[in-house]
Amino acid sequence: MEKNRCVLVCVTGQSSCERLIRAGARSAEKNSCSLVVLSVFPTNGCFAPQLEVISELDRCAKSNNAEMLIFYNDMPFLVAASVAKKYNAINIVTGFCENEVSAFVTSLHAVLPETPISMVDKNEKIFNILPDLVSEKVN
Repeated sequence: MEKNRCVLVCVTGQSSCERLIRAGARSAEKNSCSLVVLSVFPTNGCFAPQLEVISELDRCAKSNNAEMLIFYNDMPFLVAASVAKKYNAINIVTGFCENEVSAFVTSLHAVLPETPISMVDKNEKIFNILPDLVSEKVN
């Protein structure tokens, strides 16, 4: 497994995030790279951390051979972008907002337009945002 690349899975404090970690694990295995799970909680949450949620996310990450990272920040897309760059993410996995545009995904894609983003819905169907491929015209 190549340690200098990863699939980054961005999760929230919801139990439904296990499907995201499973999808990320499949992608990491397919691409022979490591798996990193990231959760960014609001800054005010550091004064009363959700220990049960964090413990469950950590358990799920470990059961999928993933490194678990927890941050407290009010701009989660910037933290995710920073972690994606640091760990050389080849794909970012997030949840899929069916009823609205995700500000997190939109902002993350704006900051990292070259990194594919895979969004997993509640039925584990995957939707992809791929980088724009610009081909040069030969005159």
